[in-house]
Amino acid sequence: MSAIRRKAAVGALAGVITLTSATTGCSLLHGQAPPAAGRACPRPAGASVLEVLLDNDDIPARAQMRALVPATARPGEHLLVRDADSGRVLGSFTAPVAAAGRQPAPPSPLPSDPTSFQTAKHKQAEAAYQAALCREQAQQGARERPLLAAWAAGVVARLFLRSAPPPDVRDHGLSDGLNAAIADLSSLQQAQVPFGNRKVLAILGFDGAPTTSVPGLSAALPGVTVVVTGFPAKPRAQHRWIESVKQQGAATVIVLTRSTGSELASVVSRGLGGTSAQPTLTRS
Repeated sequence: MSAIRRKAAVGALAGVITLTSATTGCSLLHGQAPPAAGRACPRPAGASVLEVLLDNDDIPARAQMRALVPATARPGEHLLVRDADSGRVLGSFTAPVAAAGRQPAPPSPLPSDPTSFQTAKHKQAEAAYQAALCREQAQQGARERPLLAAWAAGVVARLFLRSAPPPDVRDHGLSDGLNAAIADLSSLQQAQVPFGNRKVLAILGFDGAPTTSVPGLSAALPGVTVVVTGFPAKPRAQHRWIESVKQQGAATVIVLTRSTGSELASVVSRGLGGTSAQPTLTRS
């Protein structure tokens, strides 16, 4: 993809990135740490959506995609992959969710004026309930890990069935891919799919670095974490680009340079769990 076309298309990006920081969540593919004693078991995050704009003729970007799918797979994840140049659909997938086991019953509520004995017994019952709930969640994670591993392997096999992609017949920079991604995420929002802020747009293979402020458009992707890889600019240019995007309503945007590309999976995982990382500003 030519740098000139990417510079022209990145203007559209500023107006459609709106990010928000949120709360907890981690991929069940890698398990969850048990909660500290006396604390409520954290509720697992709900379904999530990962939209990827893949520079499909870029070898490093394809390698990133191969690693990203198994590293970030989570129950109920909707994965949409499009060619960054043309917007062509490369794949649409939904991760499995294991059948839920038997859920423990919570303790009965205390009476309006409990005795000290009733209060102590209720605390014991509440602790036992939380322990049983955590055990069931751990068992659910154990049931889902092999399902997610098999799903991720199948996704990678289908995405990269050919050793080399067919040549792009349309190369309009990022504009076609961005417009298609906006349409995908807007459709999900209009359908009231309950993803909350667990939505990530990852642009893999961004090899055009804007060195001036990004021209703005109206924000169109509320609650979406946007991650850009392969950003080659120096920290000052990165900061200027991020601030330009934030002026359009973005709370956070994550830029990964060639030297910080290894952070991709962890950044995407946090976004899919509803927790956005802070902008990364490191030398390329």
